[in-house]
Amino acid sequence: MPRRTPWLSLSAATLLALLLLSACSSGGGKVNTSAAAPATTPPSSMTSTTTVESKVLSDLKAEHDTYYRLAAAPNPDDPAIAQYMSGEQLQGFRSFLQGLIHDGEVARAGDVGRGNRVVSVQGATAVIDECTTSDGKSAFYDAKTGRMVGPWGHGGQSKNELTMLLQNGTWTLNHSVENGACS
Repeated sequence: MPRRTPWLSLSAATLLALLLLSACSSGGGKVNTSAAAPATTPPSSMTSTTTVESKVLSDLKAEHDTYYRLAAAPNPDDPAIAQYMSGEQLQGFRSFLQGLIHDGEVARAGDVGRGNRVVSVQGATAVIDECTTSDGKSAFYDAKTGRMVGPWGHGGQSKNELTMLLQNGTWTLNHSVENGACS
């Protein structure tokens, strides 16, 4: 039976929340007591957006790292899952891991490349377009023998729209929808 890989999604409200949080603080909770910046300094809204988008993409990378690490060594109770996933993504991934354990399998990714672009951040929701390119060598393996038991996914490119939610200072992957071909 083919397995469906849970994909993640991001929303615009999450990104806005992170933007607002970044704009309200000045690095690690420290108060900026320096004199006003010269007129050539970009407005804080420009630098905050870059900071917010960087945080969104950094947390998305951490989610992907967690996803593949746990697919290769399933543990549905690993606290990193709830740190980087939420909602349907969290539930779906835990079910995926429980299925691997039940079947006595692990999943190992082949070469997977990603191009991510933050589309919007609104409040505590970020939306990201992700183009994924896979070599088609991802597979399921018997956990005891290491023997390959079947393919995991397919090769080629796919475009996904991801929705991430800001929770406790971390952007979590909440929802993913396959959205056509990469451009």
